[in-house]
Amino acid sequence: MVGYDFPTGVTAHGHLAESYGVDYETAKGITFRYLYGGLDEAASEIPFFQAVQTYTDKLWAGFVVSGYLTTPVFKRRIHFTRIEEPNKQKVFNYLLQALETEINYRKIGELLDGMEGKMSKIILYTYDALLIDVHPAEREWVLTTSIS
Repeated sequence: MVGYDFPTGVTAHGHLAESYGVDYETAKGITFRYLYGGLDEAASEIPFFQAVQTYTDKLWAGFVVSGYLTTPVFKRRIHFTRIEEPNKQKVFNYLLQALETEINYRKIGELLDGMEGKMSKIILYTYDALLIDVHPAEREWVLTTSIS
């Protein structure tokens, strides 16, 4: 989204962990804090977050001019009146949450298509996790099926 290419062979959190000088799990917390809470002076020195800042600035400028935010996948418009006290960081957060929701919506649709006729059923969706009531005869199928 922001035009930054992470190195191949390393996860985003692993790459950023090197920038922060911390372990992987600590890096995840720092990254989410920066993405959702805004950048501090240290983050502004990291090339990935420079790209995030540039993207956020352009997103905000477009939002101010148009009066709405357009979601990346389904191109839905979120009017500025739907965002309480909008600011640059909040608009970026709305976009990130919309992107994750729209991606998850598609993946759940693919999973439901793949489960057509199965005895196992999705029984709960919470944020980024699914709970599947697995029929014993389909255990191996559920464990080995992947949605890309």
